[in-house]
Amino acid sequence: MGTRFKTILQKIIYTIYLASLVGFMEASQACFSKSDLSLIKNKYAKGFEIFQGKTFFLVKTKKQKILINYGKKKDCPGYLLVEAPVKKAVVTSTTHLAVLEMLDEHHSLVGFPDTKLITSSNIIQLVNQKKIINVDYPFNREKILLLKPDMILGYSAGVLDEESLSQLEKLNQLVILNDDFNEISLLGRAEWVKFVSLFYNKFKLAQKIFDDIEKSYNRTKDQVKNLKKPRVLIGQNNHGIWTAPGGESDIVKLIADAGGDYIWKDKKTKRTLQMSIEAVWSKLVDSEIWLTQNTWFSLKELKNSDDKYLKLNVLQTGRIYNHILKVNQWKNMNYWETGIMRPDLLIKDLVIIFHPNVLPGEQPLWYDKLK
Repeated sequence: MGTRFKTILQKIIYTIYLASLVGFMEASQACFSKSDLSLIKNKYAKGFEIFQGKTFFLVKTKKQKILINYGKKKDCPGYLLVEAPVKKAVVTSTTHLAVLEMLDEHHSLVGFPDTKLITSSNIIQLVNQKKIINVDYPFNREKILLLKPDMILGYSAGVLDEESLSQLEKLNQLVILNDDFNEISLLGRAEWVKFVSLFYNKFKLAQKIFDDIEKSYNRTKDQVKNLKKPRVLIGQNNHGIWTAPGGESDIVKLIADAGGDYIWKDKKTKRTLQMSIEAVWSKLVDSEIWLTQNTWFSLKELKNSDDKYLKLNVLQTGRIYNHILKVNQWKNMNYWETGIMRPDLLIKDLVIIFHPNVLPGEQPLWYDKLK
């Protein structure tokens, strides 16, 4: 019954996808002939579709339709019009910073909500040179208007984000939504480098960047696929409630590919799990490795935060890790900027933790053992 239901659900999803694709193509044909367009299929990303023309790209996301011109101008009702390459950009997420740096377009940055969050030395240098300024959050519209950006790269994670961006659109600012965080795998998230590259006329470069990321990731994955998997714990206790990622989140997929066994992998949801610590205590105690995924920098901080942790087996073995190796002067972590956009490197960090003998000579880039 479960398998049959899953098959039916997959057919429904595919039918909806086809209907959406046909609708998009029909709407596009009002401006372009069918022979003008070719679909460029993504390998992992689900949040955008790219159609290539001779001197333009059409891009469809869940919330926007975008026409990106290169040289010869075209227009189409219902599409956001972008003249590429853009020269000045305001971005709103640390992951956007990493993608621009991959494309060597970080010099186009002129504004960011909080420059203290930036961890890249190249981009910090631009901040120190006053080439990038704080535009605050909620966004300071006056500051942004003075910058005269060609594009504001935003994301729609909640009502406040959408309201702030909507206000900028009403002021005739070009707002492009990059919702990479909705992807179900880190490879899917990394593939958004292709989306961003279109605005800089660097699509071929982005294809190579992503292909290299994918190949490296899969090589590492293959090295550990037949090894015994250690039991991996994530999360922390908050007033008797253990919070941890759901079994369908991107970090859980990464753990599995790195040869780990996430203890709540069977919780089939992307949402954050919230569980009574008493109800899950046996799983907590039995875990072999703990990825804390928070702001602890030492075992002392961990122990002082909650004495319940002292009863966990991992406190005795010391196999407790956090992504604290790369931080800036305000202790903001590069993991949230570069780490999650480079799954090919991040998977190696976890393999080094889970299977220390598999990658001799390799050193972790983000994760470190709490001491």
